[in-house]
Amino acid sequence: MRATDTKLTAFCTESRPGSKGTSPGVKKTSFLLNSKYKFESENNFYSLNSLPFRKIQSGLMLNAGNNTWNLGLYMGLNPIFNDEFGKSNLEIKDLKEFTLGLTFYIL
Repeated sequence: MRATDTKLTAFCTESRPGSKGTSPGVKKTSFLLNSKYKFESENNFYSLNSLPFRKIQSGLMLNAGNNTWNLGLYMGLNPIFNDEFGKSNLEIKDLKEFTLGLTFYIL
């Protein structure tokens, strides 16, 4: 059995409010260009194009750290799935992205 492969291609922009570009938070906007899901096993092959994700995603991003260790937080402002998919899947229609990460930089 082969692992599941999900591919998302997106274009991102960031806007930084505040004077002289210094602020604790950043608004991030992403536009989904392409999405594909592929599953392969010994007996089955399944592929799906155009997954039901919302094309435009936006959220707030916060990064804080000291030299080599940085903590990152991202919270989506709108649901991940489009409205059509949300109507038929009420339990996950308001699902939003949340990312928490720790980055170590070696310079």
